[in-house]
Amino acid sequence: MPTSLKRSSFKINLETSLGEINREFSTKCMVTNQSQYSNPRISNITTDSRLAGGNSLFFALKGDKFDGHDFVKQAKCQNAIGAVVDLNKVDAELSSLVDEHFCLVCVDDTSSFLLDFAYWHRDKFNPIVTSIVGSNGKTTSKEMIAHILGSAFRSSELVITRANQNNQIGVPLNLLRINEKTKHVVLEIGMNTLGEIDRIAKKVKPNLVLITNAQRDHQEFLESVSITANENGMAIKALHSSGTTVIPADSDYEEIWLDQAQSVGSDVVHFGIQDESNNVFAKNNKYVMGKIIQSYPLIMEVQEKSWSESLMINLKGIGKHFALNALSALAVTDSLKIPHEKIVKSLEDFLPIDGRGVIYPFRRGVFFVDDTYNANPDSMLAAIDALSDLQVIKCMVLADMGELGEKSSHSHAEVLAKASQKMEKVFLIGHEFAKASQKLRVGFHCGNDSLLINEINKWIDRQIESHPKKEVAVWFKGSRFNGLEKVVKSLLKKGLN
Repeated sequence: MPTSLKRSSFKINLETSLGEINREFSTKCMVTNQSQYSNPRISNITTDSRLAGGNSLFFALKGDKFDGHDFVKQAKCQNAIGAVVDLNKVDAELSSLVDEHFCLVCVDDTSSFLLDFAYWHRDKFNPIVTSIVGSNGKTTSKEMIAHILGSAFRSSELVITRANQNNQIGVPLNLLRINEKTKHVVLEIGMNTLGEIDRIAKKVKPNLVLITNAQRDHQEFLESVSITANENGMAIKALHSSGTTVIPADSDYEEIWLDQAQSVGSDVVHFGIQDESNNVFAKNNKYVMGKIIQSYPLIMEVQEKSWSESLMINLKGIGKHFALNALSALAVTDSLKIPHEKIVKSLEDFLPIDGRGVIYPFRRGVFFVDDTYNANPDSMLAAIDALSDLQVIKCMVLADMGELGEKSSHSHAEVLAKASQKMEKVFLIGHEFAKASQKLRVGFHCGNDSLLINEINKWIDRQIESHPKKEVAVWFKGSRFNGLEKVVKSLLKKGLN
């Protein structure tokens, strides 16, 4: 999860007043121009000064590349009635903006106050809130859950995390979208530092928590996967009373999450892939388990011991990890009492989202899998397994993984070793994979995108010529900073010409 803050296009309608803010947050803020407390009303808030208008309250947030305090004057010019600012940023220039039509709400830290403000707003309403945490698969699971809920509720009754707004800024902005019509809220919570999920989840106060998995992400900051698992589990400890926890059935970190669930009296639902060795239905807890009938197209049979019959689901994605996303969404929405027929139809209609396993036809008999949004060692290995299960000529295009710290060299070598064993061809981009390729003497490293595009095209030509009756699949995966999605777009554009 990036810590940098982009200048967001958020403008959120809500009803409050400067007087109400002053009363509710009297120990956390100081409002200038006190005569204006009760009137006029605030009808919307924004973090983008360009979107400020009449009755707007502008939050001057700080990011790595900009500081919202530099745009307070612009917000006033757009007719905002006030701005939330850091007290230590208030100088003569900012103070000069205060008049009978504009005030400053001075706080210790604008981003922390935004979270407190969102918690206060969220507490006015009583929707069912689902929080999603985990190393990988949060956004796909969120979108699946949203798609299912969308089949049972109006869009005006749902608040779903926009894009990947899952950090200390995005989560409160989404909480502020809750209103009296809202029945269900589905929020991702991301993290890359200790304490982040704990701090955010306490403000979200979820009724249900889904943990997708715990993997080797952000290991430069979090040191071990068990620490990651425990941090994700802090969302469980923030549950409302009588809440529900949904966790993977085959995780090495199950005991951590079970202990956390027990500490708050939460019900527990497991989800996972059924195999011959794990007779989970003999256990007491609820298990939503799937059996993969066919890898491509992906067909899965799902059962739970309390159901009268199993469910057969035809999915539009590839791989065990995509099946697990669907199972997690099924477990959540089954717990939310959504009818099975709506769940099945929604999952069967669901298409993978951009950069997370989208399947693109390239040429006749050739398809790409665009999995370029992000990567860690475990998600890389899952992608390799998914492609190796297909009866096609297989090629992986791998780009460097970030935030692995001192484990980076070992992790890149581990991924490359497995890919070279399972694939007919492996192309590589990035400094870390270059070192791994030189060490293991496998893989084809390309120093730039142009060379990579040219080599992929030539390799595909050879496969089509040598095996005209066999399908060819090329799977692209890497961390976001590599820009590997540009390679996919360039290849697709040329392939259509």
